[in-house]
Amino acid sequence: MPEAEHRLCARHVYANLRKKWKGVQYRDMFWKLAKSSNEVDYAKYVKEIKELDLTAWKFLEKKDPKHFCRFFFKATAKCDSVDNNMAEIFNGSIIEARFRPIITMLEDIFESIMARVASRKTIAQSL
Repeated sequence: MPEAEHRLCARHVYANLRKKWKGVQYRDMFWKLAKSSNEVDYAKYVKEIKELDLTAWKFLEKKDPKHFCRFFFKATAKCDSVDNNMAEIFNGSIIEARFRPIITMLEDIFESIMARVASRKTIAQSL
């Protein structure tokens, strides 16, 4: 799949950053950088991080921001999420099912997905 885009979960990159650089200012700067969607904003937040702590920027630079900053994502991508919360939520919803035999597990997952689709349909029809 030569056209596949490799991304890192920004939440995990931030968790690693937070181990050494704690504080609200680092958190806010990181998330502004990760969610920046244009070159001007990206450059502005890089500059702010460098001014705050150059070693923190060097840490992020090693992680290669093109893998976790929205600015670098291809325009053809169907998702601009910078974290993998969707996968985390799904994995959290199937915790009990994961310990069952495969057929029972798949049936449990199918039932929960169908219940979610039905509830979302009801909500959408009521709008």
